[in-house]
Amino acid sequence: MTGPIEHLIVLTMENRSFDHYLGALSLRGRTDVNGFRQPLPTQPDVHDNPVPVWPMDGVPSPNVDVPHRLSDMEAAYDGGRMDGFLKSFQSQHPELTGRAAQFPIGYYTADTLSALYALAETFCVCDAWHASMLSSTWPNRNYMLAGVRGDAIDTGDNLPPFPGFKTSPFVGYLETQPNPRAGTNRQISWRCYFADIPFLALWYEFAASHLNNFESISAFARDCRDNTLPDVSIIDPPFLTASDHAPLDPRLGQKFISLITDALTQSASWNTSALLLLYDEAGGFYDHARPPDPATVGFSDVDPIGFRIPAMLISPWVKRQTVCHRFFEHTAVLAAISSLWNVSFPSEFGTRWKASNDVIKECCDFNAAPIPQGTYAGQPFADLDWATGIDNILTGPIGRLEALLERVLVIPQLKALDRRASVYDSLATLQNTVNAMKR
Repeated sequence: MTGPIEHLIVLTMENRSFDHYLGALSLRGRTDVNGFRQPLPTQPDVHDNPVPVWPMDGVPSPNVDVPHRLSDMEAAYDGGRMDGFLKSFQSQHPELTGRAAQFPIGYYTADTLSALYALAETFCVCDAWHASMLSSTWPNRNYMLAGVRGDAIDTGDNLPPFPGFKTSPFVGYLETQPNPRAGTNRQISWRCYFADIPFLALWYEFAASHLNNFESISAFARDCRDNTLPDVSIIDPPFLTASDHAPLDPRLGQKFISLITDALTQSASWNTSALLLLYDEAGGFYDHARPPDPATVGFSDVDPIGFRIPAMLISPWVKRQTVCHRFFEHTAVLAAISSLWNVSFPSEFGTRWKASNDVIKECCDFNAAPIPQGTYAGQPFADLDWATGIDNILTGPIGRLEALLERVLVIPQLKALDRRASVYDSLATLQNTVNAMKR
């Protein structure tokens, strides 16, 4: 067991790389961060002309997704040369011109990502956290939630066949494990908080048999306030609205992140909690750091490790305003749970977690004075309407994602997990609850 932390919260956003979101930290005095350096790096375009990375604050995103399936990621990686990000994108979107054609190598600063940059001023940035696999959402969220990817090597155009992914969510195993902190026979508890559709619903049979473990996103603020959080919380962003999946407005993602972090840091739950803020994979966006070979980090499988993603540990016990350069990938979530509650996951959850560094031990100092309750994310875009960009959502790649997820919900038992119609109400309730906690 590790220190006074009794609650682990995992918030996983969508599809952005470390350099795309946090690489500019090193341009504004944070030389401890492995981000951009001058002169800025370049990427060759389809004509082999070098194009420098560029700040895209205030520039509208083209209404396209950046290709990020396994083949696209391999093209960007280009045998370790890391020079295919722009070529891969432009070859698939020849209709785009100007800055729109350079979308994957644009980067944001604090002007847009005010919540992330504010949080980085207090908490611990992990600048060597990689996606588990050089691929898209499905294998990476499987690694995070099940320790292995099963047969999911890519995000498909079709849903996994019944009964869902062939892996097993680790939260189901936690239900069989005693909580050594409780001093009784109580098992480790968990809850999934979501706004529209939870990713765990793709394990159809599992989700249908665990409906009581799913709560509206607004309930997270309530549980923080009332100090009734479970041991492990899985937080899904509003996938179709504010998840940071391109081309969604990143300002909405900042607004959502700030509400989740403020709900925790302002609450009675703060002193015994740790929040892992992660992204599932890099989404096709540029990152300069070449992923390590699996064997060099102690992994026995051959799945290529993915590009870096934005990652932070937010807790009163982190080493204040620090950077952790240790290598992590998503099975570090299982490793953290193992450390916190003495859980030994069986073979169905793979072995990567055993080789993982312990993010709690690496980033925390339990002998130092804790960071007090407060507001650390600012109030980014508090007046920005949650429905911003709805036209692009309906006509672009996010609309196609919704059409795919729609087919999950034909399973009658999962209808209770369809909260798309009430997503704006849930987000408004979350916002109102957090604002009331600040008063």
